[in-house]
Parts: sequence; structure tokens; C-alpha cells
Amino acid sequence: SPHMHLRGKAFQLRSYTSRGESKILLDVPRYDFNWQHTYEFEEPVPFSSIDRLEFDVVFDNSEGNPSNPDPEQFVMWGDQTWEEMAVAFFEIATPRNSEMKRDRTVRSRQNPSVDIQSAAAVTDDAASKWADNYIRRFDRDRNGILEKSEVSELVRVYSFHLIDQNGDERLTRDELVRSFEARRGR
Repeated sequence: SPHMHLRGKAFQLRSYTSRGESKILLDVPRYDFNWQHTYEFEEPVPFSSIDRLEFDVVFDNSEGNPSNPDPEQFVMWGDQTWEEMAVAFFEIATPRNSEMKRDRTVRSRQNPSVDIQSAAAVTDDAASKWADNYIRRFDRDRNGILEKSEVSELVRVYSFHLIDQNGDERLTRDELVRSFEARRGR
């Protein structure tokens, strides 16, 4: 289910397969903060073929938006309704399938550390990919380091000081990887 604040206007959720196919799972063309609820699919969506989920949102910070608390304000992320956010909440259930449970139990008995090792490798790989992508997106001078001036105001205000562990006003790939891992509880 989508969640935005008073400037949120539209939300669309897409799934992507490893074959590059995409499908719109949820389209909310007229989002209204005052009408929030949970969306449920008529039929369960199996995630086994889904590689990733992405959502697009539209905000309206204009005077034409009667819900807008202050069209002149530079809007930052925040928990308050006069600030803004865009998140999606998902309710996921594992199918009740005795064959599936039995298979999982047999695998964990054979090698209980496999799941832990696999999860660690996936997280390490995800952290590296995230850091590389982040640098690729924002590194204007292509020197492999993010200067404070290269990131958005939102990052400068809310998280730059948390990621910049040595306080040199620059973000290295290692600092970004450690930040990713810290957010994942590693």
C-alpha cells in the first residue's frame, strides 16, 4: 500500500522479472492522504519470478493543490504531514505447503550454515552494488568519491553526516558500503 503526505498525487507499483518483463501491480492515479487503506490483490502474486519491485510517485507542490500546506516551501523528507515521503508497505505470506516446509527442513538439517552463508554473500554483493550505483548516479566529476556538493539537499541535511564516518565532507565507496550494511543490521 502506498503512503505519501499532503502533496502526494499518484502512485504506481511495477514488478520486473529477470527476463526484463515488467507488469503494473498497483496503479493509484488519484492518491489522497485522507483516504489511506490497504490494497489486496484478487489473487496472490507469486514472488518466485519477480526480480525486483519499483514504484513511481507524483507530488504536487503547486498552489493548485488545495491540500498543500505551503507551495512556497522547499519540501524535505519527514514524518510530519507538512513534510513529504513516499513509501510502500507490503504484506507477504509464505504459502502453507507441507512439501515446501519438508524441503526447507531437509536442507537446513543437511547444512544449517548454508542459509546464513548465502544471506551474507547476497548482502555483501547488494551493498557493493548499491554503493557503486549510488556513486555512478551522483559523482559529477567521476573521481569515484562523492563531494558534499554532489549529493541532493535531502542527503546533505539528513544523512551525509551519518555516512561520512571520518568527517572529511566526502563519501567513499567503503563508507557507502558500511552505511548500507549498518542499515541492514550487519
